[in-house]
Amino acid sequence: MGVSQHGATERVIGEVSVELYASTTAEDTDFVAKLVDVYPDGRAINIAEGIVRASYRGGLEKPEPVPPGEVIQYVVSLGPTANVFKKGHSVRLDITSALFPTFDRNPNRLMNPGQVTAADFVTATQTINHDRRFASKLTLPVVNSKQ
Repeated sequence: MGVSQHGATERVIGEVSVELYASTTAEDTDFVAKLVDVYPDGRAINIAEGIVRASYRGGLEKPEPVPPGEVIQYVVSLGPTANVFKKGHSVRLDITSALFPTFDRNPNRLMNPGQVTAADFVTATQTINHDRRFASKLTLPVVNSKQ
């Protein structure tokens, strides 16, 4: 999505979040969202990022396995940020399942991270939904710019 549809800069100031409606084939996985400023020359600079571990979607007290194939709502906080997207720049939202080495790798299984070995990792297929029923969205606090 191009930010400067009218040739203006856009200021983004405040809490950024992503509401994902996603399913996975794994019993646990991570969903990562990254807000990226894409320059006219193609360079891409991360502005903010956040992660949610699917098994802790109900809280940190007790992990719960993810029902395979079930569409679940996840809210990913990217934290507060402030950035000016200049004329000609674009906003990009990256969704992925890993933020290593910032966060530990998720083996896509419900396991204690300190006990995971290379043999424990399994492949997972993630599906992000965006339709009338499951409208994934980015909340981006755009502040009015002076033209």
